[in-house]
Amino acid sequence: MIDRDEEQSTQILLVGIGGAGCNIVDQVAGQYINPATYPYKVDVYAINTDRQNLRNLQNVGMTIQLGKKGRGAGSDPERGRRLALKAISDGALDALKHSPDGEEAPEYDLILVTAGLGGGTGTGSGPVIVEYLREMFPEALIMGILIYPEDMEAGVKTEIAKQGLAEYYGLLDSIVVINNGSIVDPNKPISEAYELADKYVANTIMTILDISEDYGKPNLDFNDIQKALEPPRPGEQNVSKFAFVSTIELPSANDVSKVADILNERKKHLSIKSFSGARTLLVGFFHSGKSLTWEKAQAVVSILKNEIIMAGRQPYVKAGDFTKNKEGMLDRVKISVIISGVNPDSYILNALQDAAAEREVEEILKGFQDERGT
Repeated sequence: MIDRDEEQSTQILLVGIGGAGCNIVDQVAGQYINPATYPYKVDVYAINTDRQNLRNLQNVGMTIQLGKKGRGAGSDPERGRRLALKAISDGALDALKHSPDGEEAPEYDLILVTAGLGGGTGTGSGPVIVEYLREMFPEALIMGILIYPEDMEAGVKTEIAKQGLAEYYGLLDSIVVINNGSIVDPNKPISEAYELADKYVANTIMTILDISEDYGKPNLDFNDIQKALEPPRPGEQNVSKFAFVSTIELPSANDVSKVADILNERKKHLSIKSFSGARTLLVGFFHSGKSLTWEKAQAVVSILKNEIIMAGRQPYVKAGDFTKNKEGMLDRVKISVIISGVNPDSYILNALQDAAAEREVEEILKGFQDERGT
């Protein structure tokens, strides 16, 4: 980790939209990226049509209410869209031109938008806000972390979610979809059952910041992340914008044999069927230098690369080794992984297929390698 007195070079904006998105960023800001305990700075905004939700947030730097009355969008995406457009015309979203501390907003390198799919605000207002952010910060990489409804909510909500997923997909540079059904702990009280969603959003942020702000030999930085997560170029064989971004922590380097199983579990939670055919693989190793050998690190890279090349494509691969100021880690090892152009789970592809009334989505689907029959 960097010293707090050092200048942070990667500027990140985290925006929660709608009830689920706002609640998640509030928990992330309080528990994971709190300035009192975390060495990196992230500007956090919460945007909602529900004033009661915004009033009950405790850790967000700035809130923005869509609609003067703040009565919510009534699970109606079209209403959410109208309220977002009205907020833009009224100047309510101009608050994003300033960071939460009142200073002029920096030129953000990365904007992370998190929202739940299936409701009125996250699904309806979210894409409008993404377009606004794109216009305001044209150089920023915009990544979505979206929460897909669980099976028990199937019906009208999942139909709304399908349309929302397709619309977000067309606007974002890169996208991570958290499978709500797979991460909910049925044995916990409802108030705690969804806490894994908070952890996965936080894990995504911290993976990116750890890689971009720490220094390794060899090194990875934000330019590598940007290259990995930028949208596919015209004519590329793999057009998938879906990504896998996660950090796992092991008690010692002797546990690297467990990496494959841990990553397979993470794939289920992050709606990923396979890494096969992915475009880019970045791996960062964070350790004290006491136990992780070159051979063990290469074994981890090989596990990931071998799955990717199953589709017959060679990915761009880069690994970084981060040992500076890691004495306190002792034997522990953190492995941060970013893989772009991954194959989403079947239910995600089916959701896009069902929403393929628009030609743009149909063109997107043509670019996916269909592995559902293999």
